[in-house]
Amino acid sequence: MQSSIFPELYPVKKPIFLASLDKLVQVPTKQVVISKPTETRLSSRKSLSTRASRKYHTNLILKHLMYYAKEIGSPLHNHYQKAYYCCSVLTQTGNKITGKYCNSRVCHTCNRIRTGKQINGYEPIMARSVLDGNRIAFATLTIPNVKDTELKDTIKIMKKELSLIQRVLKERRGVTAKGITKLEITWSFKRKDFHPHFHILSDSFEYNQMIIEEWLKRFPTATIKAQENKYATIKNGLKELFKYSTKIIDTDSSSNKKIENKTTAHVNLYALDVIMNALYKQRTITAFGMKQLSEEVDSLVSQEYCDLPPTPYKKLVETTLFDSSTCSYYKVMSYEFFPTIEWVWKDNEWYSQGYCDGIPLSGYIPKTEDKFSFHFHYK
Repeated sequence: MQSSIFPELYPVKKPIFLASLDKLVQVPTKQVVISKPTETRLSSRKSLSTRASRKYHTNLILKHLMYYAKEIGSPLHNHYQKAYYCCSVLTQTGNKITGKYCNSRVCHTCNRIRTGKQINGYEPIMARSVLDGNRIAFATLTIPNVKDTELKDTIKIMKKELSLIQRVLKERRGVTAKGITKLEITWSFKRKDFHPHFHILSDSFEYNQMIIEEWLKRFPTATIKAQENKYATIKNGLKELFKYSTKIIDTDSSSNKKIENKTTAHVNLYALDVIMNALYKQRTITAFGMKQLSEEVDSLVSQEYCDLPPTPYKKLVETTLFDSSTCSYYKVMSYEFFPTIEWVWKDNEWYSQGYCDGIPLSGYIPKTEDKFSFHFHYK
């Protein structure tokens, strides 16, 4: 079906467009049912608009973060620059759109893909454990907040101690479970310090409780009130576990003020750079009792959409030729065939190159500024 938003430019053929969404598996309310991905027909304009929105807001933050990183000489300046250009060029072949991804934790687009990949991979394993009669539990391990100069060393100690605790439970007590641990770091706008902590999703409430008990022995400054262990559903547990490694934007009402009906969204560039440096090349997700999945996002990812302009297409092109008999140049018009369409990012949208130059792909128009007024902090 030919799109109403794209002009028909001498299509060679009209392919049948089928939509295949790489989306999160929707887990049923009852944990005992293992869900399967379903084929869903989507409007490409709607899904691509969401994708454009993520890139627009990521770039808005990265523009300031790159400048800040260059000013202070951050070793991650080039890393942020790579994230800024993530999926800046999309290549369409038929009903598939392929983009080059940055695999950065500061990139909202890559984080969404990473989250979906982890949930889709671990959900069936946890669901099978529930079928065996186990219950899913969600635990949080915390320590008191630390300064920026202490963050990297603190993370190393925390990871080492958690690994030793699990080893003790397995080898000395014979206690095992299946689950995932996730390292997160948040920044306190009030206290101006960092809060590294672990989340654990396992198939045993008792196992989590044993870890907490050992954790408090190894970290005597940590309080029992700050630790948590509760039952959870697979769906909610996995979503909570994989939602982020750090909160990039702070929208806590206690630290925000409304100006002209806009809520100020705070982004502390100093804190964000410190956290990204602390997490750089660090594994934040660790599986136990089951196979470890990669955290990496593939550099090239293709997704299928319906309602795209047809490819290959032919276009009337003007060519200048030379006539040797008259020693003069002349112009002729002829059709050339193009197998792909390139969509190049500019400001808040991808625009076509070659195929009706300047046609927008997603139709996205920024509206978030009507709700949020971004305020960037440098310290």
